Amino acid sequence: MLIPKRKENKRKARNNNIYLLGAAFVFYSLGLVVISSQKNRLFETIKNKLPTHTKQIIIDTIPYQLYKSRFSVNLPNNFIRGKLQYVDPIYLDIKYKDFNKIALKRKQALKDKVLISSDKDFVNAVISDKKSSVNAKVRLKGDWTDHLYSNKWSYRIKTKGNNVFNGMNRFSLQAPVTRNYIWEWVYHELLRNENLPSLRYKFRPLILNGTNLGIYAVEEHFDKILIESNKYKEGPILKLSEENLWLRRSKNLPSKGEYYGSYSTGFRLNYLNKNQTLKENFAVANQLLNGFHNKDLITSEVFDIKSLANFFAISDLMNSKHSIFWHNFRFYYDPIQSKLIPIGFDANANKSKLEELSLDYYDRKRLNNNFLPFFDDLEFVKQYLSSLERISEDYYLDNFFKNKKQDFDRNKYILYKSFPALETNPKNLFANQKTIRSFLNPSMPINVFLQDLTEKEMTLTVGNTQSLPIEIIAININKKRINLDSKDLIMRGRSLNNFVKYKELIVPLDKDLSLDNHEISMTYRILGTKKEHISNINLYPRLDPLMVKESLLFNKSNISDKSYLELDEKNKIIRFKKATNIIKEPLIIPPGYQLVANPGVILKLEEKGLIISYSSISFIGTQTEPIVISSNYNSENNGLLVINTKKLSRINNLIFNNLSSIKSQSFSVPGAITFYQSPIELHNTIFKNIKAEDALNIVRSNFNIKDLSFINSASDAIDIDFSEGTLKNLSIIDSLNDGIDLSGSKISGSNISVHNSGDKAISIGESSTISFNNISISTANIGIANKDGAKSIVRNVSIKNAIVDIAGFQKKPEYDLSSISLFNIIYPNKKLKYLLSKDSVINIDGEKYKPNKKNIDILSILYK
Repeated sequence: MLIPKRKENKRKARNNNIYLLGAAFVFYSLGLVVISSQKNRLFETIKNKLPTHTKQIIIDTIPYQLYKSRFSVNLPNNFIRGKLQYVDPIYLDIKYKDFNKIALKRKQALKDKVLISSDKDFVNAVISDKKSSVNAKVRLKGDWTDHLYSNKWSYRIKTKGNNVFNGMNRFSLQAPVTRNYIWEWVYHELLRNENLPSLRYKFRPLILNGTNLGIYAVEEHFDKILIESNKYKEGPILKLSEENLWLRRSKNLPSKGEYYGSYSTGFRLNYLNKNQTLKENFAVANQLLNGFHNKDLITSEVFDIKSLANFFAISDLMNSKHSIFWHNFRFYYDPIQSKLIPIGFDANANKSKLEELSLDYYDRKRLNNNFLPFFDDLEFVKQYLSSLERISEDYYLDNFFKNKKQDFDRNKYILYKSFPALETNPKNLFANQKTIRSFLNPSMPINVFLQDLTEKEMTLTVGNTQSLPIEIIAININKKRINLDSKDLIMRGRSLNNFVKYKELIVPLDKDLSLDNHEISMTYRILGTKKEHISNINLYPRLDPLMVKESLLFNKSNISDKSYLELDEKNKIIRFKKATNIIKEPLIIPPGYQLVANPGVILKLEEKGLIISYSSISFIGTQTEPIVISSNYNSENNGLLVINTKKLSRINNLIFNNLSSIKSQSFSVPGAITFYQSPIELHNTIFKNIKAEDALNIVRSNFNIKDLSFINSASDAIDIDFSEGTLKNLSIIDSLNDGIDLSGSKISGSNISVHNSGDKAISIGESSTISFNNISISTANIGIANKDGAKSIVRNVSIKNAIVDIAGFQKKPEYDLSSISLFNIIYPNKKLKYLLSKDSVINIDGEKYKPNKKNIDILSILYK
């Protein structure tokens, strides 16, 4: 009867186990789902909200490492690999009383959140493995308490007497997490690969007083053995004093410029003082480091820059920014060349992918003013960028991991003993290589502008848009390369949050060099690299922005010191005296006044004389006493500009003679007489011998114009842009370009005569709406040109001696078709000479004319 019951119990037990395994699997799966879905939040919580020692405990756990590896590691395989990898453990034995002293020191450090150590903290110990056993001294090590979490504390070991342990008499034992596991070993091996002094870094199990603490990292410390094992001649090892930094942090005090209060010091000072040669070397080394720290000496004067460049290049490759904090630097003084060489230390490498080069990192952190000025020296920067170019080539890491495969695999298998979920894939390093290559090949790193070009020389303005310095190599003109002496053609990089700085470059040219096509480019390279790049050149100048302040529009009003003005502040009137007034300097009228000239006033604009008024003007003469504004015939830059006035300006019975357009540094207007955003009533006025692109230019203004005469205009007589008003009783004689040029305006006009125009008698464009009556045109290239969306109606028009009577076409593709309707038109031989494209309309007395030319052909005829 008992046997069936036993079978039943076994069956129930087996079923219960199955249920438990099933439940465990379900809960494990649900746990993975929750962790995966909340991984970012979980990681931020661990990173920012937990105490340091708690974080370190979590970081060492298998679930966390699985999460950090994105569940990509082969956990069972790693576990087996770790168990099969044999490594001799280290035994550290400390008496109870001495260990209790260490424990009290740890307790105080956890309370202060910083460990402050001294030689008084050392206690006696014995350290051994199967090969040797030596007496030693031991204390806690590390600055932050991440070295003191759980039961895996970090220790500094000093062997007694002349004894060594594994070839070292000073070294540290620390949890691998404090240096990011295998990547610290990779970091030191890469430095060793660059022939830099490198710490020996190993992984061994540690058994402390009989308790197995798992895998520890063994890190060599700074002494003679370190230097000579790297095949360098013995010399002092230096650092910047950091005691005050950690003391203030232990007391939770804010920073008070500890970087500036620091000084050069060294390791094993008692030993150095006992050797006269080393003592003297140490004094010189201190001079170098203190001089560099204080910026009295530059990088290339203090350091072996090739070694330093390789050090920073490896730091970038490993993204080990922690090793380049000022208080983490260690330097070996090479007594033969009297230069400092960096010793890599505390890299904490490969925790994330590279996002910026050390050069950019230092520039960004420069705002904190506590970073050593390595990158201020272009000679060093050149060597650094050359090293980056070399180590970023694919072959570099390929060869390294090929040569180090056996050692790399052994170390990771040892780590798997305690950390089977550890991520050991070097993919980030290969990604960093690619990132470095992208930094060394920036897009559009320079701005280049053509300032001037003559048969003898080319003047360029060049600016570096990014942080890496650029070396200009050559200028290419019409496919001919002109090599440059690059010694003085290095453009420093742009600092963070600073604008581009420009400098001028003058390139002498051969007499036989063709400049017809202006195909100009610049060849350059990132300083220290080999690859050449080509940048296009902007074929226009970049003027000094500060020159704008010399513009007339920046001039302040100057009415108070002019003897030819009378100022009525009560009525806000500025009046010219009735006399012949000579104006030799710019006259600037401020807003809020009215500028008045009464009959008989004569204004002579000489030398730099011109008038710019921000107030309305009232220049009212009479037929017997007209106002005259004139200039010496040989003068230039003598004109009138009325700008941004709300009140109506009036001109009547005035003679403008020999005026010219206003031109000054960084400012010019095409018209000799210009009204901009200023309503104008202009009657009974003569414009004679005007030497400007436009004798009269009205822009964005309402106007009423009648009884005007234009005689001998050097270009256009009237140019009206985006304005509205009336034209009546105009006589235009001898204009070298257009008689009337209308753009974007709504105008009605009558009784207009244009004689002898060098180009178009009347040009209508840019969607203008025009209604004219009684128009007389004689002698012109084109009588009326109607284009670019203009809608025009012209009645009673006579056209004589024009090469083309009427033209309808499209010059600017952004406008709609144009149309012109003419009524009662008179032209010679009753045969209209016209040009018409298919996108335009000419209608004469109700008859719509057919297109007779392609638009492109009309443009080639009219705009040769």
